[in-house]
Amino acid sequence: MFLIALSFLAINNVSAITVSHTFSATSATIDSNMSFITEKNSASAAPAFNTQLRLYYASNGNGCSLTLNPTNGATINEVKIYAVKNYAPTVKYNVDGGVDVDASLTETTYTITGIAASASLKIRNANITNTQLRITSIEVTYTTGSTTTVDAPSFTPVAGTYYGVQNVSLATSTDGATIYYTANGDAPTVSSTLYSSPIAVNSTTTLKAIAVKSGLDNSLVSTAAYTIITDPSILVAETSVASFYTTVGSTNVKTITVSGKNLTSDIALSLSGADAAQFKLSAPALSQSAGEVASTTVTITYEPTAAGSHTATLTLASTGASDKSFSLTSTSVWPAVSTPVAASATSVSSTGFTANWEASTNASSYDVAVYTKSGTKLTEHFDAGSTEPADWVFTGITSTYTSTGYFGMATPSIKFDTSDDEVETPLYTNAATAISFWLVGASTDANSAMLVEGSPDGISWTTIENIVPIATKGSLRTYNASSSPALASGYKAFRFTYTKSAGNAGLDDFSYMDNYTELGVVGSLFNTTNLTQAISDLLPETNYFYTVTAKSEHVTSSLSNEIAVTTSTTTSSLPSLSLEAVRYIDGAFVFDSNKNQTLDIYNATGQRLVSTQMGIGKNSIPFAQKGIFILKIANETTKVAL
Repeated sequence: MFLIALSFLAINNVSAITVSHTFSATSATIDSNMSFITEKNSASAAPAFNTQLRLYYASNGNGCSLTLNPTNGATINEVKIYAVKNYAPTVKYNVDGGVDVDASLTETTYTITGIAASASLKIRNANITNTQLRITSIEVTYTTGSTTTVDAPSFTPVAGTYYGVQNVSLATSTDGATIYYTANGDAPTVSSTLYSSPIAVNSTTTLKAIAVKSGLDNSLVSTAAYTIITDPSILVAETSVASFYTTVGSTNVKTITVSGKNLTSDIALSLSGADAAQFKLSAPALSQSAGEVASTTVTITYEPTAAGSHTATLTLASTGASDKSFSLTSTSVWPAVSTPVAASATSVSSTGFTANWEASTNASSYDVAVYTKSGTKLTEHFDAGSTEPADWVFTGITSTYTSTGYFGMATPSIKFDTSDDEVETPLYTNAATAISFWLVGASTDANSAMLVEGSPDGISWTTIENIVPIATKGSLRTYNASSSPALASGYKAFRFTYTKSAGNAGLDDFSYMDNYTELGVVGSLFNTTNLTQAISDLLPETNYFYTVTAKSEHVTSSLSNEIAVTTSTTTSSLPSLSLEAVRYIDGAFVFDSNKNQTLDIYNATGQRLVSTQMGIGKNSIPFAQKGIFILKIANETTKVAL
């Protein structure tokens, strides 16, 4: 649907028609003499209608356009465009395909006057930054072909801003008509200057003209305002340069479009500032010819050598012209190191194994952690997404996060997107000595909060912490007896409740721990540039675990998956050839050894307590601890209780 309002006005004894059109589509017929179309041009999106006609911008200024097409001899003389507040960018128009001219803007109304568009009037969003032109309605005043009125004069070139003298020609489509004009802003009459040849406009001037012919009514007054700039000028289509972002070792480029008028020297381009060396230009200068530099694309390349924020200033200069300066801002990061994938151990024996893993992108070395465990640790990664794990309770949880940065060790995390969304853990058998979980805020503000509570029975609940604000960079949080806040004793169940002010939250990798510890073996962490690591000097029939992290010079990856390994059984107790007897006398192990060798003493969890070199003959090793211990020489072991 579109609405049309018609009015008729006598202008210089010529009947003018004014038609008002309220938009409801991107093309339409306004009346029998007027229609319009829209075009995408260089914009990223085509014109659209959604409450208003929407014309999108293009970075080169050639955004979406609206073209009025008069028919049946109609000539457009005046147009008013009614835009929406905050959506009124720079608008240019051209008459019958001529030179672009800026439309006059008052508040949210654009006005185009003093024209005689008989073929087309093209109106365009000319902004070079992200601003839509949203139009609610348009008002067009036009005259129809009439044998009683002389056609109004047209100007070539059309009104606008020019660099240098313009020879302006006047013309009317009425055969035999005579044109009179003024150059001082007065209304022209038949007593004004008679037009006979192009008018040299060498300074800012407003021309007004009428066409007359015996037997016909005088034409409408045509007006064209010319701004003439004669000083050397550097012209840049863009008003700013967008921020750069890339990784060290890569590049990011931006461009500006540069031209020059009335120049007396080339345009020099230079970079300055503390970080100027992080940027490069496609050319150090743009050559002028006869005072002009044709429109040229200049490429700015950001090529960082180190991570961080970098700034510089780009300056364009030419003798006598005002400098054009642009602030360059950028951010770079070290290339990410991908998380390694640990594989099953090989070459498993009673005293060792070989750890294996897959290569990580951008890694130069790997750290291998080998350890034993004691106590209990139960971890929920929410691999089933919004489906409740066994014995868990979800309230209001219907979706997940799968985008990088919004989950912990692996996708997905569970999403809290409404106030009172809640997650409750199972009621564990024993009270937790520690818990941990990964939490992230997604566009949260200073008031969105995650309440963490503990319960001894799943019925009564006590606040552990109300996390506010929620950090928008995800991290692992741990509560135990020494954390702040501390985890009180006695809690067997835990609950998370979201209070939403803005944004959402993601929860992942919840761990319940009961006196859980990880004890690294001697030598852990093992660093290597290989994709395998031989681990030795372990105890038989013992459960070991390993994880891998990948490293570059500046970045460490996330922890790999965990691999479990159980060493095999030994067939010997005490080395019959190496030790003839072992005794514990007065707080010391006493040995008779038949050769030089190393004795290692371990506790029951596999931690090495003593490593000492024995000589041939009698050896006394002081040892005051009590409990069960493993004595090891070479590949043979024995167990003793003290």
